[in-house]
Amino acid sequence: MSGNEIDYIPNGQLTHGEKCHLPKQDGVDSNAIRNIALGTRKPAEIKGKNGVTQTASSFKSKHPFFQIVMTPSYVNKGYLHIPSAFWRSYLPEGLKTSTLQVANGRKKWLVRCSSFPGILRISQGFHLFILESHIKIGDICVFEQIKRKDVVLRVHIYTQK
Repeated sequence: MSGNEIDYIPNGQLTHGEKCHLPKQDGVDSNAIRNIALGTRKPAEIKGKNGVTQTASSFKSKHPFFQIVMTPSYVNKGYLHIPSAFWRSYLPEGLKTSTLQVANGRKKWLVRCSSFPGILRISQGFHLFILESHIKIGDICVFEQIKRKDVVLRVHIYTQK
């Protein structure tokens, strides 16, 4: 491909190092994970109870979830694009707000959701979530939808060593 050609991503695929877990529905494999290369960065690891190391790539849940590598644009600009494969399947149409909750459940942030043609993003309130959760560039966040009507996304944060 030359410098003048544009390699468009087909509609519905993910960008920016996103992963999206789509539970089985209408014949889709329950283990289907759409993945765009995460580059050369190794998966983030956290130390769990009893010294067990867990990586973001091993995250499993009965709830739908998506995974994002936190890039400078997400950390510094205060908004996050939700993968279209996720929001089209699981989020209510016309979503205006949702709640982000850290995995331990101790802190919650109400965030605004902004929609544009083909895009849904978490905007107002997201930067405060980033700051108070001490999220850094390169961290991996898994957003797990634990409540469907009044949308709550539990956020699991995996930091780089």
